[in-house]
Amino acid sequence: MPEIYLYVPALFSDTVPAVTVGALVILSLTTLFLKILYWYSISKDSKSNIFTATGLGSKTKTHFFEGPHTGKNYLTSEMINKINNLKSFFLRLTFCIFTYITPAYYIFQYPYLIMNDYIISTTLIMISIIALIGMFIERYLFFIESKHAVSLFYGNKTI
Repeated sequence: MPEIYLYVPALFSDTVPAVTVGALVILSLTTLFLKILYWYSISKDSKSNIFTATGLGSKTKTHFFEGPHTGKNYLTSEMINKINNLKSFFLRLTFCIFTYITPAYYIFQYPYLIMNDYIISTTLIMISIIALIGMFIERYLFFIESKHAVSLFYGNKTI
């Protein structure tokens, strides 16, 4: 049975052109830039409020007689979330380091590594796992920062 660690360094061998590695780095930096643009776009205040959620418009005074539920339910526990700005920033920074900076640093340093192929392969696998953890952190942020119109019916004035 062939050993997998013998094949992983082939990704960065001398036969792979430097253009391919450069293209991977440029693609990674482009996706990081797009992610930062996305974070900037969701940080803006939304124009949705209780008037637009009911469809009555802002000309009439709209308020609810009482809330839709008196206790916790699926909507309030799964769709209405709040996260501290400092925690959000820390998780975004962790995501960027795990998913973009660590693999890029490995790619830049690979030509200067003087190690056994087994150690290099193990390092590449560990960096892949770290990048995957970074992606899970980003998915958590996506769901925790999402804003749902249903939150307007549970007391939030704007989303």
